[in-house]
Amino acid sequence: MKLLANAKLNLTLEVGGRRADGYHNIDTVMHSISLCDVVTLGASASVEVTCAGLDCDAQDNIAYKAARAFFTRTGLSGGVRIDISKGIPVGAGLGGGSADAAAVLRGLNAMNNSPLDTDALLALAAGLGADVPFCLLGGAARCRGVGEHVTPLPTAGGVHAVVVFDGLAADTGEMYRRLDAFIGARPAHDHDAAVRAVAAGDPRAIAAALSNDFDALTSSPLAERWVRCSRAAAALPSVSLPTRRLRKPALLCSAAACSLPGTLFCIRRNPRLEGSTPFLLIMQCGFALSV
Repeated sequence: MKLLANAKLNLTLEVGGRRADGYHNIDTVMHSISLCDVVTLGASASVEVTCAGLDCDAQDNIAYKAARAFFTRTGLSGGVRIDISKGIPVGAGLGGGSADAAAVLRGLNAMNNSPLDTDALLALAAGLGADVPFCLLGGAARCRGVGEHVTPLPTAGGVHAVVVFDGLAADTGEMYRRLDAFIGARPAHDHDAAVRAVAAGDPRAIAAALSNDFDALTSSPLAERWVRCSRAAAALPSVSLPTRRLRKPALLCSAAACSLPGTLFCIRRNPRLEGSTPFLLIMQCGFALSV
């Protein structure tokens, strides 16, 4: 069975203090994007994980943990071979590992005649990581608690994201530790405004609502580079990708936000892409931008 494991963007992300259990309460508006890993599940006597091109410690991989959690919860015997083809940059804050884990849960449930309902799958997902419940459902949602409280949101569609990752991978746990130690000002958040903007499909309003506590840890040279990239994207007559060529859409805004340092995005509308996934990865650094 082949499944798409879609990346996500945090349009807003507000991080609370560290809890006694080591986790953090969050309040975030997330949206799936069309950038994805491909997860293939096959028959095996045990749980195996391979990830082409990456050093993969199977038992430490969140996809492996998802499979083990599924078999433990259902009492089913047997195993599964999990082959992951990465399309989502590692350490970019785009939820690649969480998306893979969610795909494994969905796939195993389907392969075994759906022994778990959505609530049971969400409970399993919450035990694996803060982003896994959202990745299980996809689309757009506001997520609270440690990510386990997922409220799906309506979307108007037709809005797209330019995502730039410059290869500066970051460890999520380390970034949270740095945020705990940070004593400077954090950005203001208006999650309700982001919810309204997503529902309206208004790229300017979405851009105005972007906020992320990790912005406080982002180096200014990276932000300045993104401004240059945004201007360059607006000036390009076209954007060439290995699989697609797009005529230049007007860049409606250059507001940027970070999922983690190293990954930035801006919001734009392209009427030529109506009907596709509401958010689309148009380019990554190294594909088309050189500034």
